[in-house]
Amino acid sequence: VQWQRQHWIVDAFKEELDGLVLAEIELRDDQPFADLREATLPPWVGDEVSDDRRFTNAHLARDGRPG
Repeated sequence: VQWQRQHWIVDAFKEELDGLVLAEIELRDDQPFADLREATLPPWVGDEVSDDRRFTNAHLARDGRPG
């Protein structure tokens, strides 16, 4: 998904994780991480879960939907 010159990857899950949707921004190699902290999140983005291990692919595959 393109939003304000940023590229977002949106994952919509099925089966055990049906209804869970995660979005992540794809940064260019020349785009420093600090720029992301200054970016405005799209209005369709909910809670920030980047630092929440329950939303990693490994955790979702092993333990399912976070409680």
